[in-house]
Parts: sequence; structure tokens; C-alpha cells
Amino acid sequence: SGLSGEWASCITRGNKGVVDGFPAFWWDPHGPEVEVQVLTSPGLPAFWSRLDEFEGGGYRRILAPYTTVGRLGVASVYESTSRQPVDVEVAPTPVLEARQEEGGSTVSDTPDEEVDYGEIRRQLSSLLVEIGSDRIGAAERPRGGADVLITSKQPVPSGPGAFYPDPRFVVTDHELELSWLFESLRDIFYSAIDGCTKIEFYGRLANAADRFLSSAAGGPYEVRHLLLAVTAEASQMLDEMESGTFEYLAIAPGGLIADDLAPGDKPAS
Repeated sequence: SGLSGEWASCITRGNKGVVDGFPAFWWDPHGPEVEVQVLTSPGLPAFWSRLDEFEGGGYRRILAPYTTVGRLGVASVYESTSRQPVDVEVAPTPVLEARQEEGGSTVSDTPDEEVDYGEIRRQLSSLLVEIGSDRIGAAERPRGGADVLITSKQPVPSGPGAFYPDPRFVVTDHELELSWLFESLRDIFYSAIDGCTKIEFYGRLANAADRFLSSAAGGPYEVRHLLLAVTAEASQMLDEMESGTFEYLAIAPGGLIADDLAPGDKPAS
């Protein structure tokens, strides 16, 4: 197929079955554990349309959380569009999941031994289940802060003579639901971020939201898929924080963050 990458075993939840002689899968956050394979490849975005066509109308591509070796992630998985039968017949082959690899260099640092990363991971896992089960909250007002503004209205950029740079805008009709997620992640990561790292943390969450919205290309999408994509970025940052490889800029000129820079432009350790 010309698509290269790395496969890894992982666990998701749901039910496997057979529909018209073909393997079928229905994701269910409260279902039994299902062992699947995750493909990590930077070439996946260019292949999605071909994979969608290959799977056909009998399957739909959704986002679902998975775990592997103490790590959380969110992957695309092809779920059967047929109604799940009451008595599920075991499928002969496992469902394959895939996610886009997020590349980029990192700056090494010493992980904070006082941060309970296991507790953060536990709370993050619970949040993924809530989102996947459509138990999604809504903030009282759109979130603004740490150089990020979530809004449903197209912003008007400030002129070149503005004293302060514009915040990082995320424009979505689901501004209150996304703001709820940002607040939930703020509470979960409270002990792991500080005044120096919060601009990078929230900036990367905003970038993840904008990437998802760009991939939707103005078409319809489920709010939980947007929230899962952003939570996946939070999970990636948690891995980096725990390993001491989370990078950020000590000074953010013009609202710039390390995630905005090309790998070759990022600061070296």
C-alpha cells in the first residue's frame, strides 16, 4: 500500500462480531477489553480517503481511546454501521486501529518527582470514558486565558500596531463543550503545569483542536470526536512530562509556542 509505520498491541473496549461474513466492531466504553493493533504512521492523513473508500459504507471511522503499557491514546477505528446484534458472534480477526504520529523534537528536562503522574493518568482515563460515553459538560462561558480564546464567532485580528498580540483562537460552534474540556484538563494537570509551562500546555491543546477542525473542513462532526482529539494531545503531553521531555519556550514572543516551530527551529538542550 506504500504506507509504512509501526504496529503495537493495545487495549480498547467494545464488542467484536461478524456482519455478512465480515469482521465487525462496536466501540463501547463499558464493554469488555478488546486487544487490537495500533498503527502509528506520519503518512496516515494522506491515506484516510483511500482507507474510507476501501472499508465502504459498512464501516464508519470514529475516534476511540486505547491504552498500552501504561499509556493513554486516541485512535481512529472503523466501527460497523450495522446495528449490534444481541448475541454477538466472535469475529475471527482483531480490529485494527490507527493514529497519526505526532513528530517533533523535544528538550530534555528532569521530571518533577512531586507530581503524581499515575493519578493524572487515572483521571485522564476517566475523562476519556466520560467523553466516549457522551457525558459531556458545558462551561458557563467560553474560555479565555493563557493566550487562548475559544469562541463561536470568527475573530477580527488586531492591526499591526496592537500593543498585545492576538490570542490563539479556536473557532467552533461547540465553544462551551470545548471550554468545559479545557477546564477539566486544567484541574487534572494542576500539579504538573506552572506559570512557565501553561502557555505551551494550553497552546498545544488549542493547536490540536484547530488541527481537528481543519481536518473536518467545515463539514459536520461529532463534538466528542473534537474533545477526544484534544484529550489525545493532553495524553501525549503527559507522557512527555513524565519522561522529562516536555518542551516549552521560556519567553513566548508574540504568543509563539514551541509547538509552532519546525523541528529544526526548536531550542536545543
